[in-house]
Amino acid sequence: MIKAIVFDCFGVLYVHHGPEYIKNHTPQYDRIRGQLKDLSNQADYGLISQADYEQQVSELTGISVGLVNRHTLRGFGRNNELMDYIESQLRPEYKIGLLSNISRGTMEKFFTKKEREQLFDAAVLSSETGMIKPSPSAFVYICELLGVATSEAIMVDDNLENCQGARFAGMQAVTYDGLAHLKTSLQKLLDK
Repeated sequence: MIKAIVFDCFGVLYVHHGPEYIKNHTPQYDRIRGQLKDLSNQADYGLISQADYEQQVSELTGISVGLVNRHTLRGFGRNNELMDYIESQLRPEYKIGLLSNISRGTMEKFFTKKEREQLFDAAVLSSETGMIKPSPSAFVYICELLGVATSEAIMVDDNLENCQGARFAGMQAVTYDGLAHLKTSLQKLLDK
């Protein structure tokens, strides 16, 4: 029985408007989607510089480096529709967690400490714990804080590797690809 749902921050609770720009301005988007995601992951883990990321995205998409910078590196916005869904539909029935890979002091720009306390039953930030997704320890730790077994929780993340890490830790996972997809995928898991 599912008792908790844990959400990633970036790409889920906060969406980056840049990927929509690239998707809408790249005719071959479906063909290169995986490569773009891989570049994003490399940048997130610090394997390539921001300049290298921009250059490689530009080469893949045909969008100028300037436009890549302008549209993909700015503009994280709170996913208000998802936040409303969590508050109205999920929070009354399930514990809600936040699990994010994020540098120290950055989360306050997105959720103040007070908001985190109001919105989430537990929040785990990689820079505070030293546990980084997709390491199973991060998923186990958030479940411990929520007071549930990993088998009683679902992880919602836009990163496939993080979802695989959650599954390895014993959680179920949904790869976030928009609110409609999330609702359908969650309902299937919650109905089991």
